[in-house]
This record gives sequence, structure tokens and C-alpha cells, in this order.
Amino acid sequence: MRFVEAVDGGNTKTIALVVAENGKILGWGRAGPSDIYGIDSEMAANHVATAMAQAEEMANVGPETLASVCLSMAGADWPEDFAFWSERLSSRYAKIDVVNDAIGALYAGRFDGYGVSVVWGTGLAVGAQSANGFWHASFWVSAKADYLYREAMRYVLQSGLECRDASSLTGQVLQRYGMTTVEEWLHAMTRRSHPVRPRHNDIAGLVLTAASGGDPLAQTLVDLECQEIVQLITIALKRVNWNEPTVPMVIAGGFLRHPCSQILTNTLLQTLQREGLCVCAKVNRLEPVAGAAILALRKAGILPSEEVVNQLIMSMPPSELFETLSS
Repeated sequence: MRFVEAVDGGNTKTIALVVAENGKILGWGRAGPSDIYGIDSEMAANHVATAMAQAEEMANVGPETLASVCLSMAGADWPEDFAFWSERLSSRYAKIDVVNDAIGALYAGRFDGYGVSVVWGTGLAVGAQSANGFWHASFWVSAKADYLYREAMRYVLQSGLECRDASSLTGQVLQRYGMTTVEEWLHAMTRRSHPVRPRHNDIAGLVLTAASGGDPLAQTLVDLECQEIVQLITIALKRVNWNEPTVPMVIAGGFLRHPCSQILTNTLLQTLQREGLCVCAKVNRLEPVAGAAILALRKAGILPSEEVVNQLIMSMPPSELFETLSS
């Protein structure tokens, strides 16, 4: 029996799985964030090592028995990023592959890895892969497509300070943080002592809730976010010389756990249709780390048959392991 290990590293958590060649998950681990652009690289490396050690201990499998290790990492963007992870793990693991988390998520929905992915997690990642190569974009473009957080924050602050309230979003944000006025909220965020740090997904989630309730300002923010993402998808497909009439697309990420996330995916699909892009979309409910597992199996020479994938799905850890988003 051969074994592989898969890691999905993001901005809020790191998940590791040890998987047998038949697709059964034997062990898992969880640690803190591991995006080397978001936290200190040594801390990120320690979090990955912790999650992997937990998974190996649970599975009773040592590093020397692993046929392949695949890391799907937020912040794996440039050659030196891939080299960092390979060098940090090479003394413990013999065969290591590192991909950007947009590519790992693509394998979770497309087992051949061909198509385009949109990953809505704490940050945004877009990636594409074809027989001609792969391309991905993450933190260095996600700020551009950040209407659900950056622009929402700007609107709430500006509208409150100008004493205009054309959106239900302001009241929802204040209620979420136990404040009564925007000025009180602004003080809480900017004071020198113990400032409040609004979580990206908390604010973005409130935008989705407001948009689902018919709030026009919130819907505009969703529209603008999706327009930017469609531009990124177009760029990604050009970069990999995609020449098929239909594009398989995987939509993934922890943000899809939000109860109102459907308004986001529906708006994205409508925007793609208006732009004339023919996509075969799959909103992937399989956790992104499953994509890293499938890629690790492929690297070990194990094709992800239907039986293997079903076993992977059936043995997935409890959903609590993956939770990061408060609704």
C-alpha cells in the first residue's frame, strides 16, 4: 500500500491529509495560516510542519513511506516561493510538489487539472491550466477585485460620517461589531490600544447577506467584484492559450460556505454569459485540500479513478476541521 500527503495552506489555516492509494483518508491535521506573504515565513513553515505531523501521527505513517507530497499554497506565486517550500521540506520528504492554491483547487473539481478556477477564500485566487501550461494570480491582483471588503468598508465609513444611510449594510456592520454609530466603529478600529480588526470574510459575508435581501448598494459591490474576476479569467485563459470552445470552471473556497454565497456565484455566471464566455461551471463542495490529494496521487502514478475519488469523498474529515467563516 502506497501513501501520499496533501497540504492546503491559506491565510487563516493549514490543512494536511494522509491518503492511501485507494483514496481513503487515514489522517488529518490542522494548524495556523501559512501564506508566506501574510505572515512570517518561519511561522508559516512551522504551521505546515505541525499540520503534516498531526496527519502522519493519526495515520501512523512516517515521512519515509510517502510516495508523494503535494502542497497547494496561497502565496506560492513566484519561483522563489516554490523553492522556499521545497527547500524547507526536502530534508524530511523525498518527493515534493508545490502549486499555487488556485491550481490545487482546480484539481478538486477537474481531476485532469484542465480549465479555470476561482477560489474565494480569505483572499482571492484565479488560475488556469491547459496542455500548453498553467497561470495563476493571487494576492497581487486580489486587492483589485476586493469590492466585498475594501469598497464595503469605504462605503460604510463614508456614508456614516456624512450622515447618509442609503444601504442596510451600514446597520448590519454596526450590529455585527456591537456599535451604535459609524464614528464609534471608526474609533474602535483606529485607536492605539487594542484596535478592532474586522475580518475580511465577516465584512464580505455581510455584503452577501445585504445583497440577498435586495440591497442595491450591496448588489452593486457584488457586480463589480464579479466583473473584475471575469477580466482575470479572460487573462488566465489567454496566458495558457486555451483554444477549446467551452471552458471547464471550478468555483471553490471557504467563502462558499456562507449561506448567501449563491448570489455571488450566480452573478459571476451571469457576468461570464454577458461577456460571451462559454463555461461549464462547477461550484465545488469538495474541500480544496482534496485537489492537492488528487494531484499527489497523480504524481505518485495513481490515477484518480471513480472508485478512488469516491473513497476520498466518503472519508473526508468532519466539516468542523475546515471551518473559518462565521456566518
